[in-house]
Amino acid sequence: MWNELIAFLSLADPNVRWVALGALLIGGTTGCMGVFAYLQKRSLVGDAIAHAMLPGVAIAFLLSGSKHSLALSLGAIASGGVAWWVVGYLIQHTKLKSDTVLAIVLSVFYGFGVLLLSYIQQQPNMQQSGLDRFLFGKIASTTADELLPLVLVAGCVLVLVLAGYAQIRVILFDADYAYAHGYAVRFWESIIALFTIAVVSIGIQAVGVVLLAALLITPALVARYWTNSLGVMFVLASLVGAFSGVMGAFISYTAPRMPTGPWIVVVLSVLAFLSAIASYFRISTK
Repeated sequence: MWNELIAFLSLADPNVRWVALGALLIGGTTGCMGVFAYLQKRSLVGDAIAHAMLPGVAIAFLLSGSKHSLALSLGAIASGGVAWWVVGYLIQHTKLKSDTVLAIVLSVFYGFGVLLLSYIQQQPNMQQSGLDRFLFGKIASTTADELLPLVLVAGCVLVLVLAGYAQIRVILFDADYAYAHGYAVRFWESIIALFTIAVVSIGIQAVGVVLLAALLITPALVARYWTNSLGVMFVLASLVGAFSGVMGAFISYTAPRMPTGPWIVVVLSVLAFLSAIASYFRISTK
């Protein structure tokens, strides 16, 4: 075990290096953006958007004929953006409850995506192998070329949090006050939505659409057990997500038959369980 740990941490193997760095960036970025969804009580929105991205991936592949991550990610972002708009429109202009709207959007978009993937698989001349990573995740195949989008998205998320922290803090906790005092609420909500969609499109390539909600929300949940400060929560959620990503990659490295994505979620779940227990005893001893 120690030899494997030393070899993993040394990052001597290029494949290990890209997977570890990719897992760290994905975990840290999704953890940071998950704070927004958690505090806005939109935990299931990320799950719905992730499922809704599947038809965008399929359509991007049909139009471009390419499995390049950038092309597929753009398709996923476009489809996720449409789903986000549909969710907001239905909630505002119908009498449907938010959970009903999310269920409708998730099932309709995901069902359409599965139909498109089935059509693609039936075409003999299409090189469709590898598209299933958007369903089940495949972070273990991360390459150096795929790290650039991760670095760009992570850097943009960092700039978003640092540049807009003062206004975002007010908007998250009291949107009515922010409106009354002239804050650009719609602008920041749109930016947060855009970045959430971008991060989700990256996250589903790591753990797949089914487990994405855990990758997005659990780091924020763990951080919330340990702090009441928004700034500290952003930092802790990012660290928890990054740590879980690296640990999931390490477990997959030591046991090659163990998939990386599910192990990232397992590590997150263990941290959430331990944090809940620690919080219970901390409260009970006061």
